[in-house]
Amino acid sequence: IYVATGYGIWKSPDSITWTLRVPISNTPLYYAVGNGSSTIVASAYNGVYTSTDNGVNWKFYTVDVGAVNVAYDFVAFGATRFVVSASNGSTYYSSNGTTWTLVTGSPSSCDILKFVGSAFILCNNNASGSILYSTDGITFTRTGPASITFRDIAFGNSTYVVVGNAGAVYTATSLGSWTSRSAGSTTFNAVAYGATSGQFVAVGEDNGTKTVIYSSPTGVTWTLTSSSLTLADAMDVASDGTNYVVLTNNSVYYTSSNGTTWTNNLDARLATNSSGYYPG
Repeated sequence: IYVATGYGIWKSPDSITWTLRVPISNTPLYYAVGNGSSTIVASAYNGVYTSTDNGVNWKFYTVDVGAVNVAYDFVAFGATRFVVSASNGSTYYSSNGTTWTLVTGSPSSCDILKFVGSAFILCNNNASGSILYSTDGITFTRTGPASITFRDIAFGNSTYVVVGNAGAVYTATSLGSWTSRSAGSTTFNAVAYGATSGQFVAVGEDNGTKTVIYSSPTGVTWTLTSSSLTLADAMDVASDGTNYVVLTNNSVYYTSSNGTTWTNNLDARLATNSSGYYPG
């Protein structure tokens, strides 16, 4: 199934026909992630929405009764548990998506949180290292370069890739050791890996001067592949393993079957909607 979030929660069996399951009028939901079985968690304001029947019915749960006016920005699943990060700098974990426990020594902020490869990776701009990783979602180790804002994480070809502001691209085959790579000075918003094509694709924005899509088979050397596309800031990229879709800040989106050659597309609905999804 697929789950989309925004001002509500929608469910779809095929990504074409959608059913509204939970209408929300005041504050949007942020991300949704599933455990690969029947439980799905959507991060929200002051808590999370959790479904234990594959997205049919949803219930709101408070993550921390002592935290008010808090946005739970990111949610990830791996190593048999969910992890959410909050706008107040706290991080929590749960085995069922309903009862949550505070991570001891939570970072002061979170720019992105995902489970990729074999670990949770949480990034926050910090002078002692801007990347934290955990194999269990409970104990995090700080590493990586200092004082960099990272925006996304991907894993493929036995390599972790993080991207962020001012052309920041770092790779690691071991989570404790990161290497800087060169890909210009653009701000990267997202990165994805397609197993079939064997390409990392990183997308971003360059002050409205060009569409920014870079590709790399290893994460080490990057090539700009978007010079002929309609001008738009690339905000997100996703891959199902074979195909790629890049969303922009307007109604344009780009598609590719190999991560290097792109096609312009137009859909007016994309001008105002953003969503998280849980394929399962």
